[in-house]
Amino acid sequence: MKDNLEPIINNVKSNARQLLETLIIIVLSTIPFFVDLSELFKDYLAKEQLSPENVIEYIAISKGKYIAAFILLLFSIYII
Repeated sequence: MKDNLEPIINNVKSNARQLLETLIIIVLSTIPFFVDLSELFKDYLAKEQLSPENVIEYIAISKGKYIAAFILLLFSIYII
């Protein structure tokens, strides 16, 4: 049994950096889906009226999960 696992363990050890990079990209891309950004900024959304001056902020906050995931994905790819 141990002889069967040894090539797999050696393969994982030799590709540890690539596996870690992939894991970091996946984790950073999914974090925004566990944090409710619109709840954090609900006072701002309730207080401010939608206008041409704040449309970008409004979209970023209301659709924040996808935008934050995309930004973290780009950031993690740039860093790695």
